[in-house]
Amino acid sequence: MFMSCSLGFRYTERMRPLLSFIFILCLTLSSAKHACALSIDLHSHLFMQEGVGPLLKGRFEDPAGAADSSSRFRTKMTKASLDASGLRLIVLSFYAHPVLTLGRVKEALVSEIADAEKFVAANPSWVIASEPKEARAALAAGKRVFVFSIETAGGVLESDEDQEFFITRKKVRLVTFMHLSPDALGRGVALWPGVGFFNAPLEYFQAWWKRSKDGSTDAWVNPYGLSDKGKRVLSQLVKRHVWIDLAHASDHAVRDMIPILDLAGQPSLITHTKLREFARNERTVPTFILERLARTRGVLGLIPTDDMTEPFSGAQAEKRGLLGDCRRGIRAYAEEWLRAREVIGFPEGVALGSDFNAPLRGLSGGCETAASDDVVFSQNGFYRGDDLPKLSHAMRLLGVDSPDKSEAALQHFLDAWRAVR
Repeated sequence: MFMSCSLGFRYTERMRPLLSFIFILCLTLSSAKHACALSIDLHSHLFMQEGVGPLLKGRFEDPAGAADSSSRFRTKMTKASLDASGLRLIVLSFYAHPVLTLGRVKEALVSEIADAEKFVAANPSWVIASEPKEARAALAAGKRVFVFSIETAGGVLESDEDQEFFITRKKVRLVTFMHLSPDALGRGVALWPGVGFFNAPLEYFQAWWKRSKDGSTDAWVNPYGLSDKGKRVLSQLVKRHVWIDLAHASDHAVRDMIPILDLAGQPSLITHTKLREFARNERTVPTFILERLARTRGVLGLIPTDDMTEPFSGAQAEKRGLLGDCRRGIRAYAEEWLRAREVIGFPEGVALGSDFNAPLRGLSGGCETAASDDVVFSQNGFYRGDDLPKLSHAMRLLGVDSPDKSEAALQHFLDAWRAVR
């Protein structure tokens, strides 16, 4: 079992020697190599090379390639990083870009899943769990767990045959329903000028032309949601007890999803996002989704990245003392975590959603109140899976009792998943 390292009070400079001693003691006494690491990751791409081709430099078998927090296109989590990360459960997301795979999306996904299956077959300390009870049994036996997810249902899970293959045979249990660009399931993707433009440029420009505003934050939002086909496929997946991830969906698309999810009693799941009150864009999560998450006791994953949050905007940044370099990086991430817990009302509902190996920056250092006693980490920031114990330590010093709450988050995730199954 992982040992709780939460102290339950805020850090002051005089506490530094005591906290450092407790941190070292925790690492020494625990049977796990990194007892104080965050223990669950809701969204990580370990086997994504087949899905994005040359966009990602490095493979799972190689050492992590990211050199600093600004690295976007080099691996941040690989085989060498897994043990050092301290993670006990990883939601393994399979993704394939339709352009970079030359349209061979399903083939790329099958290849990624096969790579994960081969790794588990060769490494008996890891298991693939298709049910919460399987995950609990594996964790109790000291093993570590993968749960399979697919990012983007469009073109992959539209037919009964495809659903039978990926869900029944390949044990996919979570689906990020929309991602990056419009497809047959709807045009309701989060409004963001990025690589999704290359998939469907005319529809993307149309969404920008007809955009509207989120009344609470003035963020530009996509006016479109799900198509009739999208609602039908969503209903089919829900009937198969697949947990629907709302990340990347537009506000309107989520409003289309909610009646279907309500009917099934599914808790809200947003595996990798940021808070919109800190960064006004549609990729971030708005208040109405957080309200449903709180009501259904769902799960929220926060991405440790400076993308989407630089510069921080809104009153929350200033209220929390996020000025200058502290508007981004480790300090800002810790404050965002604290704020998310305040909003949803139960701390175990907030967890790590790393999006490792996606083309995103990490968290910069540079803020003089980053509160890490590791000088190199404070300067270079967080950007690799094997640095998760250092991030956990820094967050604890900033008042986020992440070791204790991350273990609680793992158990809460399994409870919420059981409600879906």
